[in-house]
Amino acid sequence: SGQTREAVTTDRAANETATATADTNSETNVTGGQYYSDDQGNWYYKDSSGKNLVGEQTIDGQNVYFRSNGQQVKGPLLDRNNNLFRYYDVDTGQLWTNRYLESQGNWYYLGKDGYPLTGEQTINGQEVYFDYKGVQIKGDFSGEDYSYPDQTFYYDSNSGARVRKEGLVQNKKGQTFYIKNDGSKFTGIREIDGNIYYFKAREAASPVDTGVLQKGISILLEEGQNSPRTYGFGTPTNITRRYYFDSVTGQAVKNRYVQENDGWYYYGADGNAIRPQDGEVNIDGQIVYLYANGRQAKGELVLDNGVLRYYDPNSGARVSNTTLTINGMTYRFDENGVGMDAPNPNGYYSDDNGNWYYKNANGDNLTGAQIINGQKLFFRDNGQQVKGAYGDSYGDLYAFYDINSGNLVTNRYVEYMGNWFYVGKDGKPVKGARNIDGQDVFFNYRGVQAKGGFGQDGVYMPEYYYDKDNGRKVTKAGFVKDNRGLTYYLDEKGNKVLGLHEINGDLYYFRRGGAYKYTQLGDMWQDSINYIDGKIYYFGHDGRAIKNRFYQWGNYWYYFYADGSAATGAVQINGQQLYFDKNHGRQVKGAFAPDGHYYDENSGELVTNQTRTIKGVTYHFDENGNATKV
Repeated sequence: SGQTREAVTTDRAANETATATADTNSETNVTGGQYYSDDQGNWYYKDSSGKNLVGEQTIDGQNVYFRSNGQQVKGPLLDRNNNLFRYYDVDTGQLWTNRYLESQGNWYYLGKDGYPLTGEQTINGQEVYFDYKGVQIKGDFSGEDYSYPDQTFYYDSNSGARVRKEGLVQNKKGQTFYIKNDGSKFTGIREIDGNIYYFKAREAASPVDTGVLQKGISILLEEGQNSPRTYGFGTPTNITRRYYFDSVTGQAVKNRYVQENDGWYYYGADGNAIRPQDGEVNIDGQIVYLYANGRQAKGELVLDNGVLRYYDPNSGARVSNTTLTINGMTYRFDENGVGMDAPNPNGYYSDDNGNWYYKNANGDNLTGAQIINGQKLFFRDNGQQVKGAYGDSYGDLYAFYDINSGNLVTNRYVEYMGNWFYVGKDGKPVKGARNIDGQDVFFNYRGVQAKGGFGQDGVYMPEYYYDKDNGRKVTKAGFVKDNRGLTYYLDEKGNKVLGLHEINGDLYYFRRGGAYKYTQLGDMWQDSINYIDGKIYYFGHDGRAIKNRFYQWGNYWYYFYADGSAATGAVQINGQQLYFDKNHGRQVKGAFAPDGHYYDENSGELVTNQTRTIKGVTYHFDENGNATKV
């Protein structure tokens, strides 16, 4: 059976909403009410009129809450998303305030009004953090996965206090980070107890997992840099270090070979694979060949300073005292591993069209890449030797071979299908921003040099203009024109000027980019009426804004002030009362304007003190231009 108990009350009548927020009805004194319970142990409060109270109430000085059916809340009150809204004592029903609460494995702090606190807080002298639901962060970082590393902080897994000490920590996912002495994430490479680790740099395109210890990957570092370039931030050029991080420990490997996507690399005693130059080295008693980038030659013919050698495809060891046929060509290697192609004085021959071929000792035409008489050559699938450019019909260049000898061209500018390329030491076209012979130049993703146009080395990098003749980056103020005939203006650093800009006393407009902030168009507007920041401008054929005069464009007349903006509405110019359409700046002539006045069809001046017949209707215009039908 149910129970009852009396209480003296001061209550506020309220209705519980779906979001569990309290109603704000005015407070009413209620006396003579009492608590009672049902057979299920739920408590209610009936006021003196016999009505069950609902919503937020104060009874005997206690803040309590009743659901819309009158049941008293004891324990958590949840919102419609099942998140903690408030908490009421399980025994007394009193609202909890200014205290911590553990609920369903999470910790909260209920403020002075009983609502869970969110964000950064200092409680009892401790720096703590609560997410947007009010859940306290413990053993994890504040903010979101995509937060900048210096804007998210680590909180102790036990106390929840912000950690202000450098060291390794783990988040709730089990990922490892290194935090700085303010608790923020460290990014880049770091030496810890004699081992090198890499904590992921923030990537603009995919900022999740910033600061996470990386395993099973290699990175390239440029001179003086602590982190690799991420996507969209340009082409790395002056690479001085390459590290590989063990897939289990995350430590940079040392004195070890690692197989990666493009071959085998050797990481030395300092963990760095980058070497001063290509060359042979003795590793564990084997003579192997390492390129300057650390990659090992395996199953490759290597021509180094005129000396030909071959390295075993499995071990990578230098071969010696053997004869091998490689890609159709036979070579003999002496006791020092020095190779010579088998003599075949009649190997070269040409057809009636002047194309050259090479037959091996078996009489078969060679194809593909070959090394003959100390030269790197290439033969097409039909056996024709490539002399000149080797590319496709779309203008993509693969390599360039001397037009006379057919030897692979390296470290040189070459021209192909009207475009310029620069082939590097491997004979392949370079890409991105480069400094060649002391000049800053740019090659797009196909290797085509920028000349008379802009180049952007990554979507998050600035665009620069490159001279149409020599291809040098322009870093001085002035007008430039691209290959499409569009005009731009560069500032003293070579950056595009955008928007309205005054140059030598004249006003110009250079088109801003689209919604994507890294799209900077910058071409100069010409021969057009334009609406900019609520004003109307006209930019002439030379791009200069018309100023201080009337101007006819098409069938309409405009007037532009000293600042280049168009006159609109009723104005006085040179002693004449005129009117210009407020939306387009067009002068009203031979018509009634929106202000109710009529403006002369020739001069456009306000008609006053006369009678006129307009479209069959006669009007008299007074001294102010007000019209009255006659």
